[in-house]
Amino acid sequence: MHGSWRRAAQPLYRVGRSVARPVAACWRRSPAASRRYGSWVSAYSAYRFMWMLVMFDLPVVTKRQRKLAAKFRHELLNLGFEMAQYSVYMKFCGQRAAADALAGRIERRVPAQGRVSILTVTDKQYGRMRVFNGGARQPRLTERGQLVLF
Repeated sequence: MHGSWRRAAQPLYRVGRSVARPVAACWRRSPAASRRYGSWVSAYSAYRFMWMLVMFDLPVVTKRQRKLAAKFRHELLNLGFEMAQYSVYMKFCGQRAAADALAGRIERRVPAQGRVSILTVTDKQYGRMRVFNGGARQPRLTERGQLVLF
């Protein structure tokens, strides 16, 4: 594998006293290595990463129903979801297998009454979301609040 990796021709950036290259494009496989080992870029494609949205409408008429709805919300927060709207929660999942496992955990926690919908979209689809606040378009968030380790 000595000859299969080559330095990519990228511009240099000055960081303090040292010189740095962009991290994502620093090393690339040679064409021969890509044919031999497959494309490693496809493993990190925006079409492979998944976002999960959980939308629910739970009854809150009686005190017991309010307690069950609050418990379900807290369980979503404990699973690592963040609130997009009051009854819409979202989480970044590394891959489809993790999203499927997480959907199974949510299904076990669904209250007996009410409606819960789970929607899974790719990172590319999520990136095309348009957000408006009071008629003005909001800038797209580029930072994620969660860290996914591979």
